[in-house]
Amino acid sequence: MNGKVRNLHLRLFTIVSLVLVGVLSMLPQLSLASSNHEVTFLSVTDLGDGTYKWLYEVTSDASELAISHLEWYLCVPCDAIVGVDANGDGNFTGPEDEDWECLPMGGGIYQLKMDDGWADGETRTVGFILNQNFYQGPVEVVVKYATLFDSKIVNGPVCEVPEYVELASVSVKAVNGGIEINWETALEVNNLGFNIYRSQVNDIGAAVQVNDGLIASQAFGNMAGASYTFLDSSAQGGVIYYYWLQDVEASGGTSALYNGIHALGAARRPVPARLPGRTIDF
Repeated sequence: MNGKVRNLHLRLFTIVSLVLVGVLSMLPQLSLASSNHEVTFLSVTDLGDGTYKWLYEVTSDASELAISHLEWYLCVPCDAIVGVDANGDGNFTGPEDEDWECLPMGGGIYQLKMDDGWADGETRTVGFILNQNFYQGPVEVVVKYATLFDSKIVNGPVCEVPEYVELASVSVKAVNGGIEINWETALEVNNLGFNIYRSQVNDIGAAVQVNDGLIASQAFGNMAGASYTFLDSSAQGGVIYYYWLQDVEASGGTSALYNGIHALGAARRPVPARLPGRTIDF
């Protein structure tokens, strides 16, 4: 290649590079932002024919730029999605509908994209129908509006059995009538309820269940927390008792009792005071 040809190639490469830079600079660049747009899990319903309907309420906040589309990142294969309602009219359409599409993203993740845009301030109930029964757990949904996007975590279909309870606070104290156990959860995933175990020694292996029936979760299905109170009226005066909390999965299992993460503490109910002719209980 002579010098003139080499210089011509170099000039052409420079011109093409500058054109590409100019074009790329004009393309919209998406930026992560925190928005007031809301995506709220509503329900999952067994339709009785082997399919399950998941519903969500989506609000395009009037103070923000309107939502253009949603992207759900799921472990659910595209062929398990048999219908989607993206525009909130209650009709679940198949993959031939232009309002939604499903794409494999790699690593066992699939993107369900709802393309039907929202109006400012609009609230819409959207959802999808799956041909399998999936567990409930945290999934990511990306809300896109103009050149911005907001990543949110909501309750959705997951492929592995999730079971997670995060305790925010616990207390064990003597009160009139027994020992009161209070606990507050910050998060409950696939949790059906709780059992309380008690022992006179700090050993879960020696503990026995003290509640007669399951203490039902107050946050089932919405990935939130709740507050609970249990009164152990069978505790004897003058005895120190140690307590543990056991959470029960909706799938029928229970969390391990021996890992110590649900140890609640200990308390002693005072010995009843005895006065002539009567006993004052505590």
